[in-house]
Parts: sequence; structure tokens; C-alpha cells
Amino acid sequence: MAVSADEVTQYHDTGLIFPRRVMSAADAANYLAELEVYETNSGGPINGKWRYKSHLVFPWFNRLMRHPAILDLVRAILGNDLMVWTTHIYPKEPGDGRFVSWHQDSAHWGLDSDQVLTVWVALTDT
Repeated sequence: MAVSADEVTQYHDTGLIFPRRVMSAADAANYLAELEVYETNSGGPINGKWRYKSHLVFPWFNRLMRHPAILDLVRAILGNDLMVWTTHIYPKEPGDGRFVSWHQDSAHWGLDSDQVLTVWVALTDT
């Protein structure tokens, strides 16, 4: 699905485009299944050291961050010269009470440019 001029304007005005489907439910289920295979083989939920820069460790996560619809969205906002700063798997099980409060990533990352964005992809409905 092409990124509209209105979506790009919305991003620059509000800092977000939400919600936006970037893949089918079947594709999301396939990525989730790959995570679950790792968790089954490792004996439990993914832990700290494997949750950060996950695209360097898990081929399936590297494929996810290169998903054409995700790249189309990012390119529409930032252009074609892109670099992945980091990736992060943030599992949130129903009822666990955790949340991420509203924030600006660039302030936490110590970057000088505001030409950064975060793509958040939910692999489940909740």
C-alpha cells in the first residue's frame, strides 16, 4: 500500500502514523512463529541480551525490518539513505502491566539530527 501525502504530512505534524497495516495477519503469524521456535528451543521467553539489536542475531528479524511495506513507509518520510540504529523485541504478554510512555527516541539516543523514526510492529492482536 502506497504511502499517501496526507500520511507524510500527518507524520511531520504529529510525529506518528498510526495505525497502519504493513503486512497480512499470516505474515505476522509467521514472524511470531519464528520467535516462538527460538523461545521453545531456548527454554523460555526471549531474554535481555537477545532482545536488542535482534536483526543481527535472528535472520527472521532481519527480514522483518527489511519488509517492503515497512521500507516504503520509512523511505516516504526519510528518503532512500537509511541506516538501522537498533532493533528491539519488546514482548508484552496480556495482563503483564508493562507499558512504554510517550517519549522522543532521539533524546534518548543522543543524536543531533531529528531525521530518525521508530517503526513499531505488533505481531499479535494484543
